[in-house]
Amino acid sequence: MKTKIHQRFLDNALNIRKSYKKSLTKIKEKEKIISYHKNEIIKITLETTDFVKKNDIIDDEYKKIFNDKLMDIENNIVKIQNELKPISDDIENIENKSKSLYNNIKDYYPDLEEIDIQNQIIDYLKINNILDL
Repeated sequence: MKTKIHQRFLDNALNIRKSYKKSLTKIKEKEKIISYHKNEIIKITLETTDFVKKNDIIDDEYKKIFNDKLMDIENNIVKIQNELKPISDDIENIENKSKSLYNNIKDYYPDLEEIDIQNQIIDYLKINNILDL
């Protein structure tokens, strides 16, 4: 008979999966904001390119305009990073927890094959309707 993984490990896997799904939801919620800032970057880039094409002479005024546009791009990039940083941190934490869980299971059940660990966890997640994305 195959070794059955203890319930506490399965529950831990379930909690990790719930955290992962919550992070995915947060990413989806941020898509509109990120898309807005991305489009702002594209718009600024096109405006700058268009300005360069129309103006043969690069004077101080142009340099100031170009510098302002670069600052606008940088500000939008920072806004995107600020939106994604907490989610990125969450995902990194989830990854660390999942590695720790796997190592704990392997320590507790050294003879259990990786495929058996995966299959038992997947079956448990399916039973709890948490496997789908």
